[in-house]
Amino acid sequence: MATAGPSLSTLPADVGGESTAAAIVISRDGRFVYVSNRGHDSVAVFGISPVGSLLPPSFTDTAGHQPRFMTLDPAGSALYVANRKDDNIVLFVLDDATGRLDRHGDAITTGTPSCITFVAA
Repeated sequence: MATAGPSLSTLPADVGGESTAAAIVISRDGRFVYVSNRGHDSVAVFGISPVGSLLPPSFTDTAGHQPRFMTLDPAGSALYVANRKDDNIVLFVLDDATGRLDRHGDAITTGTPSCITFVAA
């Protein structure tokens, strides 16, 4: 039977107040885990070690409030974050080597986004 590993917070150590995790996304190559934080309004980026344990996270601001949902594009090269309270979707390009998220372009304005899907053209 598998045993659970150590528990890691999705928030920086110096953050207080209320915040809850929402969406969890694993990169296509299985090397990174992305977790959205509602309250702190960030994405925690965890590397995954060769033996499968999580590495300490880095954090990226979601450029909006209450990131309820996020997903990778079909190619797995970009992460779209739906910020429910700001009525927007923000695009982040993934760095293949580090998992880092870099904001790309302007936010897409839409009413209270709670899900993102891609449809083949």
